[in-house]
Amino acid sequence: MKPTPMKTKIVYAVISGTDDYYLEQLIFSIMSLKRYNPTAYIEVVTDDATKRSLTEWRAILCQMVDYLNIVDMPQGFNKMKRSRYIKTNLRLLTKGDYLFLDTDTVICGSLASVDGFKGDLMMVADCNDNLYLQDNLIISRCDIIGFMDMSGKSYYNSGVMLVKDSAVCHDFYRAWYSNWLQSVARGVNLDQPALNFTNHQFGDVVQELPGRWNCQVFFYGLNCLYKSNVIHYAGGGNNERMLDIYRTIRNDGYHSKVLEKYIKHPRTLFYMFLTSNDTNIKNRIMVSLNVRFHALYKLISYFYNH
Repeated sequence: MKPTPMKTKIVYAVISGTDDYYLEQLIFSIMSLKRYNPTAYIEVVTDDATKRSLTEWRAILCQMVDYLNIVDMPQGFNKMKRSRYIKTNLRLLTKGDYLFLDTDTVICGSLASVDGFKGDLMMVADCNDNLYLQDNLIISRCDIIGFMDMSGKSYYNSGVMLVKDSAVCHDFYRAWYSNWLQSVARGVNLDQPALNFTNHQFGDVVQELPGRWNCQVFFYGLNCLYKSNVIHYAGGGNNERMLDIYRTIRNDGYHSKVLEKYIKHPRTLFYMFLTSNDTNIKNRIMVSLNVRFHALYKLISYFYNH
């Protein structure tokens, strides 16, 4: 059976040089995307410095994507701020509806059903938790920036974003960038506090995507792992293990059989590798049960915990 073609394009943002692994991270994500969505249109938005670094093996990126969108950058921004600049301005830098993916993502299957969502701007709850913010550290950050009291208000994760080419989204991104600049001026470079404050300024225009579209596995994403569309592995875990994958891409190329097995089985083999569950037979069995026989896994977990 041929995969259902996607109408919504996929957009990534990356700023990378030879002294980091962000390009390798992006390549791994695109590899998984292409396995399950071979006809997806892929756009990567970046800057001229990153483009100049795409020589020798790094030049493979140009063959993997449909459009490399090179954008101008404000003067004086370091790599981190250039990355956030693209992310908070992305709606103004590209055309058409898109599904934005952070580079630290692995795609688990077809994403074509995203075409059916009607919201202008849609995201998953941060940490796959209750949508309403209770984290005191985040609340404190928002207070430092000078935003409203965010306690008990909706709080979304910006790692996966469905964005329509609509007037409200264009206006939203202009305000998001402005709020992010205020955040940076107060010493908070993160994009999410400004994103969520902007959402409340706009009367809560963001609509919630099901958690499987941004399965944040180091938080509460385990609950939706078995049906995940996108695994988002930011925020924790054994980073040295991911470095092994990035080094494999850098040193051996992206056709490695080791990489292929993780992409072929993202919810089991990749998740177990990522979380070190592959070193314990009991953990391996429980992960496999969760993904392949989820109802049985829930029943066993219930009796184990009670």
